[in-house]
Amino acid sequence: MSSGDRSHKATPKDIRISRRTLGIAAIGLTATAVFSPYVKPARSAEFTLKLANGYLPQHPLNLQLKTSLEAIAQETNGRVDIKLFPQSQLGADADLISQVRSGALDFYATDGLVMSSLIPVAALSNVPFAFADYAHGWDAVDHGVGEEIHSAFDNVGLHAFDRPYDNGIRHLTTSRKQVSTAQDVQGMKLRVPVSPILVSLFKNLGVTPVPMNVAELYSALQTGLVDGQENPLVVISTLKLNEVQKYCALTGHLWGAIWISANKDRWNSLPSDVKAVISKHINDGAIQQRQASADKAKSLRGELETAGLIFNDPNLDSFRLKLRESGFYTEWREKFGAKAWAALEKYASL
Repeated sequence: MSSGDRSHKATPKDIRISRRTLGIAAIGLTATAVFSPYVKPARSAEFTLKLANGYLPQHPLNLQLKTSLEAIAQETNGRVDIKLFPQSQLGADADLISQVRSGALDFYATDGLVMSSLIPVAALSNVPFAFADYAHGWDAVDHGVGEEIHSAFDNVGLHAFDRPYDNGIRHLTTSRKQVSTAQDVQGMKLRVPVSPILVSLFKNLGVTPVPMNVAELYSALQTGLVDGQENPLVVISTLKLNEVQKYCALTGHLWGAIWISANKDRWNSLPSDVKAVISKHINDGAIQQRQASADKAKSLRGELETAGLIFNDPNLDSFRLKLRESGFYTEWREKFGAKAWAALEKYASL
């Protein structure tokens, strides 16, 4: 550190950043201990496996996975020990995708948006404004749309579990002005995940999308590198984005399903009774997590409003019209293919 660095006097903003950074670091240091389920086994674990993801430990996915993995350990009498590594402890999403495909990682959980970098059709359920509500979305991924996605996982050496988890409905937050119509986002710079369909969505709305990892998001908003971002309320809350954003437009532009997959060779090497227990608890856990996630989203609006975030209900028809006129849906119909798009249209209101 230079002498200039040492003599710098901390401002209140510096202190806030430092405390927040330290808090995140503390979560990362303790997450393995907190989220690796401990069950006193009758014998040493015969199968020690790893499940990783990029979500914070307090995300509804990881809260449910902790319970489900404990149940697997208990039902197998300690024979199976699946250790949970949240918050990108084993690497960023691109690294985790590579690890689960190579067999260095046994299980991986992520949104279809992220998985679409390897499996394009994984983003089929992420088509913007596709579903009228949660019920239609879950019906789609548990049936026809899910069948299309599952077969694609199989084609790249992965086994996808039957029931995806909920990553929430995504909304738009901004720092300078409230968004009421599609016209209001023209010319904005918005952070988006590294996802082709989200980048395409906002380009077609006249936005400059800025893809970046979520770890960089808070500082990008704080410094004005971007004007806003989009995420489910649970992410807005856990990352404390309300501290650096003023408005939240409830666009509900996209819903995310989290797919849990396993390295297929590793999965097939497990005894059938072990696979049955793991599948049961992972799939049953999804049903429980979906409800918990939806309930949490309902309470979060009030909590975030109390914290100062200003909500509004924008004109969604203006967004849909803009996307139709720009050719967005035609473009993605061609990219997904006629068969996959037909499966989507059975459940979607496009």
